[in-house]
Amino acid sequence: MPEVAFKTMDDLNTEVEANGNVMTVMMWHVRDAYGQERLGSQVRTGIEKALAKRGLGHYPETIPTYQEEPVRIYKKGTEAAVLIEAVLSVDSEMDDVIRDAVGGDAAATLEKVKELVCP
Repeated sequence: MPEVAFKTMDDLNTEVEANGNVMTVMMWHVRDAYGQERLGSQVRTGIEKALAKRGLGHYPETIPTYQEEPVRIYKKGTEAAVLIEAVLSVDSEMDDVIRDAVGGDAAATLEKVKELVCP
């Protein structure tokens, strides 16, 4: 888990984008970026709204209550978000998304790259 401090929610957004649109951080990083000292229910609601305003999703679906808990932040609408949301959704259509992510052309391309890089 990166040990990065964010001064603002926009800094957090920038860092998520710089890390392939997904990263896991401790809740105290998010709380600090939001500009609060405690994670009361109103602060957690405000954090959810601030994330959504920036097109960011989070897991777990309920913002953690304790600052020592990790939270995965991801950019909605990206490939990372599609996979995260597919895994979290119990739906046969989402099974296809998961299968495609771990198989198909992506896996074949990865194998070719491994063969070239690791003879």
